[in-house]
Amino acid sequence: METKISLYEALKNRVKGHEKEESLYYMSHSFSKSHVLSCINKTAGFLKKNGVNKNSVVTVCLPNIPEAVYSLYAINQIGAIANIVHPLMKKEQLEKTMEKCHSNILIMLDQNYLEFKPLLSKGIKFIVASPVDELPFVYSFMYKKVQKIKKDLKYKDLALPKVSSSSLFLFKDILKEKEYLGYEKLCFEDAIYLHSGGTTGESKTIALSSYALNELANQGLWIIDISKDRIPTYHMMAVLPMFHGFGLCMGIHTLMFNGGVSTIMPKFSSDTVCKYLKKNKINCIIGIPTLYQALLKNKKFKGKRLKNLHVCFVGGDGGNQKVFDEFNARMKENGSGAKLFEGYGLTETVTVSNVNTFRYNKVGTVGVSLPITKTQIIDENKNVLPPLESGEICISGTTLMNGYRFGNEEYPIYKDKDGIMWLRTGDLGYLDKDGFLFFKQRIKRLIKVNGINIYPSDVEKVVQKIKGVKECAVISLKDEERGHMVGVYIVGDASAIDVDALKDAISRECSIYARPKEVYFVKELPHTLIGKVDYKVLEKRHEHE
Repeated sequence: METKISLYEALKNRVKGHEKEESLYYMSHSFSKSHVLSCINKTAGFLKKNGVNKNSVVTVCLPNIPEAVYSLYAINQIGAIANIVHPLMKKEQLEKTMEKCHSNILIMLDQNYLEFKPLLSKGIKFIVASPVDELPFVYSFMYKKVQKIKKDLKYKDLALPKVSSSSLFLFKDILKEKEYLGYEKLCFEDAIYLHSGGTTGESKTIALSSYALNELANQGLWIIDISKDRIPTYHMMAVLPMFHGFGLCMGIHTLMFNGGVSTIMPKFSSDTVCKYLKKNKINCIIGIPTLYQALLKNKKFKGKRLKNLHVCFVGGDGGNQKVFDEFNARMKENGSGAKLFEGYGLTETVTVSNVNTFRYNKVGTVGVSLPITKTQIIDENKNVLPPLESGEICISGTTLMNGYRFGNEEYPIYKDKDGIMWLRTGDLGYLDKDGFLFFKQRIKRLIKVNGINIYPSDVEKVVQKIKGVKECAVISLKDEERGHMVGVYIVGDASAIDVDALKDAISRECSIYARPKEVYFVKELPHTLIGKVDYKVLEKRHEHE
């Protein structure tokens, strides 16, 4: 299918002739392709009327709700850039990120309004959405009651009114089709900003094009191994938020691009997954290891409903082989042909670049290259290594990022003697003779907790502000439930430092996922010859404990 088009055009192409077919499934409600396209068009008109133009940067801070999908494609339709951030991001982090990306428009949840309200004085315009905007009134009533949304919160002091398919119908004078269609962005330009970590653990802004996302989405049927005839009724569970390349491209855009159905969930619930499985509203699951562990613990995750599962993939962090074995055994016991496969990728390649599939799979590997990507292993001098020799993993293909933005990060892409562009991943691994990739470990200091990126430098900045701390170092600790968690080493007066208060400060200023598993007090930290903290020594200390 055509990939040299905008994300919006790709979605629009799938609607023509299939208007009544299902496109989104959300909280037990179905939304047709024509309805979704109409809401995107209305949202685009609304944004255009309120100052969003080509190359504007609009920050999207939403979980997986219909408005998140509408916003993504509406921003792209205008030719603006979607700066997608974690839906649980704290105000301080959000302000810093928006300032860095030159963004002054924020699309957010209504329940975050009071926390983010101080940003209005910084010149940031708000657009507020609710998880129940697309649902019957009873849902709205119960939501406001449970969330304790104040009755007097009518958004009267917002720079912009809230955006939803229902409220936008009130703005008919600005929603004439001729006023907002035709702003599609050139497909090779920056379309998405995602935020990831680098080899030093610092946050990086990664620019992705519509073309890169379309190219990967075009491989969707190859990855999940289904025919074009089946895709109109094929449901993929999209619970990974869109700030995650895996959730954005595989959970949302791959289905939009190919004409399938995205079963979107703002928050993971194993009970809800089991209910949707029974209704045949989930055929494919993509997630992190802890998601599958939770499913396997659920007593409802069995029986005939599992026959509706076709295939599942794990990403975001290395999977435990025990989880694969238990999951696949559960499928077989219940008459399901589904299997759990592992893949590999980076935000710099949108997401997956290598994957195990029904046709090509090998235990202990992260799969083979996609038809549009290539993998090679190099040494420190960029010499290509033969099979079975370990080195740095490098990826080439049509899904490479446009580059890093708003920083001085070293560009990790180089051109070989044949003119092919390769991305240096900063990860160690090797290829076998059959082309399967074995991932060994991350060179980067980035810590993944439940598949969420945690930046050690951010945590260290918080710890260093605590009275009594002289020096600190943050490392990754293995954890059976979460894969990895944060460990903090401190040189300072232990009696003067409240550990619980320190943990609370990290949770508050960074992320709940950054909350340390352990805090250690030591007399001194190991250092390299040039005076830097030797994190490898600290991590090896735990490997032998």
